[in-house]
Amino acid sequence: MSEKHSVSAFKLERDKLVQPIQNYEQAYLSQVKGVIFIRTKTSEGVSSGSGAIISKYGIILTCNHVISESSNIQVRLSVETNGEIYTKLENVDIVWKSKELDAALLKIADENY
Repeated sequence: MSEKHSVSAFKLERDKLVQPIQNYEQAYLSQVKGVIFIRTKTSEGVSSGSGAIISKYGIILTCNHVISESSNIQVRLSVETNGEIYTKLENVDIVWKSKELDAALLKIADENY
């Protein structure tokens, strides 16, 4: 017998977090323009984190542990065109990172920002 409960934004099944009830990433991005979500590909699979756009040139501040040992890094941006808000994925390059400070700077590739 599987016992299910709704707690916060997630479903629990046998005390395990199994899936979000809604797409909170999309809802959050539509309200906060400078926040981005980061997806990385590592040797162990896919990882994710967040960051903030800190310049008009597409420089992103994030934590080093989010992007360390990544072979591919993409960010999901919130974009507004003609009053419509949507999200898009962009590739990024690592500009600088520090394991000691647990900080990293990324740049949106190909000047797509």
